[in-house]
Parts: sequence; C-alpha cells; structure tokens
Amino acid sequence: MSHSASKGLIHTSSNHSCANTIERLELQITEKQMAVIAKVDHAAAAEK
Repeated sequence: MSHSASKGLIHTSSNHSCANTIERLELQITEKQMAVIAKVDHAAAAEK
C-alpha cells in the first residue's frame, strides 16, 4: 500500500480528459443522491 493510500487517498489514471473526468465523476456523485460541495479552480487561484 502506498503512503497516500494509507492516508485515505487513492490515485488512479483516467482514459478521458481532465474536464470529461470531472463531469463523469460529478454525474456519478449526483446519481447516488450525493452533493458536490465545492469545486476549486487551482489554476485560476494560482494566477492571483
């Protein structure tokens, strides 16, 4: 088990673009009656 996995983080690769992966993840979350609490645009924040 990697150090990250032992801390509760799981890293996996996607065959889709970043934007498409996020859309697909949000869809799966909302289909399970869960809510996306926040989305952070790190690139925009870094420009400030």
